[in-house]
Amino acid sequence: TPTPTPTPTPTPTPTPTPTPTPTPLPVPEDGYRMSDPIPNVDFDEMIGMAVVPGQPDIAIVITQAGLLYRISVSAAFTPEPFGDISARVSRNGDEGLLSIVFEPGDADHVYLNYSTGTDYYQPVGPTGTPSPTITPSPTIPPDPIRNVISLFDIVDDELDLASERIIIEVLEPSDWHNVNEMVFGPDGMMYVGAGDGGWLDAVYDPDHGQGIENLLATIFRIDPLPGGGYDIPEDNPFVGVAGAAEEVWAYGLRNPWRLSFDSETGDLWTGDVGEFYWEEVNKVIKGKNYGWEIIEGEYDNPDGFFCHGSHVNCTPPPNYEDPRTTYCLTFVTNCEFKSPDADVAIIGGYVYRGSEMPELDGWYIYADHGSARIRAFDTSDDSSEPILLAGSDGAPCHNCVRSFVQLADGELLVLTAPHDGPGAIYRFQRVP
Repeated sequence: TPTPTPTPTPTPTPTPTPTPTPTPLPVPEDGYRMSDPIPNVDFDEMIGMAVVPGQPDIAIVITQAGLLYRISVSAAFTPEPFGDISARVSRNGDEGLLSIVFEPGDADHVYLNYSTGTDYYQPVGPTGTPSPTITPSPTIPPDPIRNVISLFDIVDDELDLASERIIIEVLEPSDWHNVNEMVFGPDGMMYVGAGDGGWLDAVYDPDHGQGIENLLATIFRIDPLPGGGYDIPEDNPFVGVAGAAEEVWAYGLRNPWRLSFDSETGDLWTGDVGEFYWEEVNKVIKGKNYGWEIIEGEYDNPDGFFCHGSHVNCTPPPNYEDPRTTYCLTFVTNCEFKSPDADVAIIGGYVYRGSEMPELDGWYIYADHGSARIRAFDTSDDSSEPILLAGSDGAPCHNCVRSFVQLADGELLVLTAPHDGPGAIYRFQRVP
């Protein structure tokens, strides 16, 4: 009788070891600071900066008066003059040279956004075609403020003033809350933040914020042309809407101060300066209405200060989107967040994507111009509440924070300039 062959016992498949979910690194409150100012960079009225494409160590700093300088962001370096458009710049109220951005990936072409007057106004472009002009409303005064976005060539490491091509001109009713910022999105389009053109109660037209027939109180989106002028992207939300300015991307913003895209998700963020009560951080979404001049702050905020001015028992307007977060201005005594000193105006920042502070990855970091407090919240968690990263007591200056700057490696600088003296550019770092 043959010996039976034993049936082989199958080897059990091992149970895979689950991959542990990484524990988020703790974010210490008040554990960060502005420190290590860039040497030799102390110009009056500094307000913006752009890193030169392909040269991560070199940047161009602009002043509100219209001066431009080439600097190094990593080494002691004597700044060099880069350009001077002060003769073309109006400088009253919020006016001036307000922002700078390079053509994406191109170190030889740069856009400047500035306020100008009738003495310099160019009625036609370099090819003889009319310069594109957007008129905001019938209430524009006889001698309006002109906000211009222009493209310049860079020749021999300097701005070529003779090469200016006007991309767009926006007429403004006052020298407050003008066109503030321009950035390029991951889609290659230019996004521009424009204030409501007023000071208190939206001077000249209290309904600028809720209209889409002009570019005031909006984020607008255009495709600049190399020779001047622009195209309107076909997928803008109000293309084909009767009476609408088809450039508009989002609206209902009082004075959006600084725009930035999250380099990982492509989300667009802005800080919106309030009037009497609330400063806002908004995630800018196509076609949305952020409430001004009806609502200031969150509609369902804890203290009831949301109906602005003469609007009583107001309801959210069409397409309304609440801000992602808010904080109270100092002089409002019954806000939930009380500040012991002067919070006066939000300075929009960036979603952090650097490597030196991994615990802040994905956090939107922003500041207050007056107190110099720096706050942040986790953009990946809609329930995340803002925390204080750097308090007012340790700030190197007050009434001075103007802008954040994101370097090529994702780290952040804080650009400061008080109203009556030289400024400085600080690194934003964890307290050692």
